[in-house]
Amino acid sequence: MSGSIPSEIGLLNLLEELFMESNRWTGSIPSEIGNLTNLMDLSMQDNSLTGSIPSEIGLLTLLTMLQIGGTNRFTGSIPSEIRFLKNLTILNVNSNDQTGSIPSEIGLLTSLTRLCIDSVCQSLEETYESLSILSTLNALP
Repeated sequence: MSGSIPSEIGLLNLLEELFMESNRWTGSIPSEIGNLTNLMDLSMQDNSLTGSIPSEIGLLTLLTMLQIGGTNRFTGSIPSEIRFLKNLTILNVNSNDQTGSIPSEIGLLTSLTRLCIDSVCQSLEETYESLSILSTLNALP
């Protein structure tokens, strides 16, 4: 599939899984993605998506997996609203063009077991102490 992700995607509010990886999607993730409040798995990796990761991603509080890395080229910082994704076990924002600090709010994701940022994937124990290593990382190259 190819083209832009339509804003009408927000009408699929009963959707629990959305796998759109390895296609030719372009443009940005529409803010209406925040309407998919039943979503547990979201994978949009390996497309040609650009722009910033919308802050509305924080409305997807049931998410356990968020994979938006690969060949996408998101810019800006990871939104601080990531802190609301308490059920997140996998976070992949690998190989993007993001700048700024890794938000300290990632340290609040106590269920996180796999973190991929800038070509570095780490398995993490499910304790806050293991996530405290993130405080030593200042910026995404």
